Amino acid sequence: MISGYSVHGMAKDAIDLFQQLKASGLEPDHITFTALLSACIPEGMLEQGWKYFNLMDSYGIKPNLEHYTCMVGIMCGADLLEEALYFIKRMPHAPDACVWATLLKACQVHTNPEMGERAAKAFFELEPNNASKYLLLSNTYAMAGMWESGSNLKSMMTGRRLLSIKECSSIDVGNMIYKFKGGESSHLKLEDIMYMWDKMASEMEHVGFLPLDPVLTGEGNLNPISCFHSEKLAICFGLITLDANSPVRISKNLRMCIDCHTSVKHISRIAGREIFVMDGSFYHHFKDGICRCQDRW
Repeated sequence: MISGYSVHGMAKDAIDLFQQLKASGLEPDHITFTALLSACIPEGMLEQGWKYFNLMDSYGIKPNLEHYTCMVGIMCGADLLEEALYFIKRMPHAPDACVWATLLKACQVHTNPEMGERAAKAFFELEPNNASKYLLLSNTYAMAGMWESGSNLKSMMTGRRLLSIKECSSIDVGNMIYKFKGGESSHLKLEDIMYMWDKMASEMEHVGFLPLDPVLTGEGNLNPISCFHSEKLAICFGLITLDANSPVRISKNLRMCIDCHTSVKHISRIAGREIFVMDGSFYHHFKDGICRCQDRW
């Protein structure tokens, strides 16, 4: 249950449940602390994180690499990237790819390409052919407006024949699973889906937000197919097929990009619908223009 609260960004509930566990006389184990520390990551709850990290010693639990990785994530959530790097270099465990990936993801969220390069260099020494992390660094460049660096990195990936996983989203409607791929152009209801997207995009533009995916653009220009991200297609399909009072629930195989995440926040407000997205990193709950992850996934 603590782990469940954690992946849904419900840190307070996770902590309250941990207190109940202790009050009941049960002793937490190393898995309990992993779940608890993970709950502190999205909100960058540094004080609480250190509290529970140090509390493990009271139960005779020696922190393992997973616990140290959680602490790196908590520091990154608090935008303490330099402190996180300092912590990594002084861990009693050799940092693995997961540790460096945690720092690299934070560099995109906080738009820190310099730190991103350092994290990526260490990561690629361990996993040189991980295409998804090359794209993560490329996205970090794009968020910082470093289009040439991002383009060069993608060209290098092409030269090394590094293929990334194709994005895909699915939605359950009427006891049937409908799947959408990035760049979908052959769905039977594509015309209706695009009509709904155009309607949502127009409303977003009225409040000053122009959907723009930095991953698919160059030199800051809007790519006309940016609306074809699989989660946008699946959500628009849900809006036109589900009952008006029903929440839209989709799952995606990869982490949402920042543009899609921001777009879905607006859509939840404009359409007056709760939208749930389970991506490769988090269970997002969008309602009234806000996501439970607080943009820290």
